[in-house]
Amino acid sequence: MKFGKNNRGSWKCIVDAWNSDLPADPLLAEWTLRYETYQKSITGVDLDAWEAYLSEDCVWVKPDGAVVDRANTLREFAPLFKAKSITGGEKVHNVNKNGDLYEVTYTEAWTVKFSKDNVVKIKNAGTDVWKKNGGKWQIVKTIDQPTEGK
Repeated sequence: MKFGKNNRGSWKCIVDAWNSDLPADPLLAEWTLRYETYQKSITGVDLDAWEAYLSEDCVWVKPDGAVVDRANTLREFAPLFKAKSITGGEKVHNVNKNGDLYEVTYTEAWTVKFSKDNVVKIKNAGTDVWKKNGGKWQIVKTIDQPTEGK
């Protein structure tokens, strides 16, 4: 194989992956990268981008077992996207493939700053169920299990 100018980009990707903090499990690494992209809609305080990740039939299961449809999920989360900044993120711990669904277990920690004196910290553990719809990955169900926060 000739390692010319045109192959440098490929080798750089391989070296970057080798040196990264990505998990060794390819499926876990794939979903870790997917979550990094997904999280940009949150840290970018972009409600429209975040909304695009939710399937039309998406449901959110709250810690008390209440099931919330997509429209009411958006209503409940919309105020967070009025913040001046959102920092933090989600860490993917496990991925299970179940037919055409992927169940992604994660923990998350966010700091939502509305003003100097109005800062909300959120910590949760949960599972997102993802499905490819029309060529794009979307969440069809989220099951939250808060560990702490206010």
